[in-house]
Amino acid sequence: MDKNIYDVKRQMGVILSAIESFGIDASFNGRNDLISHGQKFSGSAFCLKKNAALHHGTLLINSDIKRLRKFLKPSNIKITDKGIKSIRSSVINLSMLTAKINVRTLSNAIIKSFNAEYGESAAEIDVFEIASKGEIDKLIDIRRSDEWLYEHCIPFDAELSNKFKFGNATLKMHVKKAVVQTAEFLCDGVKPEITDTISSYLIGAKFNAASLSDKINNIDNEFIKQIAAWIKEEAL
Repeated sequence: MDKNIYDVKRQMGVILSAIESFGIDASFNGRNDLISHGQKFSGSAFCLKKNAALHHGTLLINSDIKRLRKFLKPSNIKITDKGIKSIRSSVINLSMLTAKINVRTLSNAIIKSFNAEYGESAAEIDVFEIASKGEIDKLIDIRRSDEWLYEHCIPFDAELSNKFKFGNATLKMHVKKAVVQTAEFLCDGVKPEITDTISSYLIGAKFNAASLSDKINNIDNEFIKQIAAWIKEEAL
């Protein structure tokens, strides 16, 4: 929406009203999550531009909660940045609250709620009215790339640690635009020239397990090859 009419509370009210039309007791909290009986079924995120603002979010209708928990399990690598931190919440499917809700019925309820709030005539738009399949496939490939996933992120620090038979190892990196800018590998009882070699080789690597591992795997040193295998298996 245009920033002049952008109102998060009002926008959340549209979704909340649609949910309540099914007889569900729901509310939104200070983090702009929608909850029912203390369990979260919707989360939102926001993007503010010069003249406009975007509000997008999720609605759990009939998701596989076990798979959801599996996919949201943190990796072994610790990420530190200045962004807004996520908070783990107990979640629930809306279909568990009423058998009347599915994607179609909830979509219709949201459209009806939107019309009631804004007095406009909302209409669904088929995505292929906006772009061709080829254009959409190209956008999908871009969004799946490491460049897209990390290049637009604010710079962050990453740390990975492990306890080996030969000592405790820690890899610290500073990442900007999906590329490792600085790296420091530390390990007890290992010669400095080896740890320095690993550190220097990782600079310039793309921030993904395969790239980090490949950067040092070709070095003719058995210890370094073990570290490369560890990074590939554990890092991301």
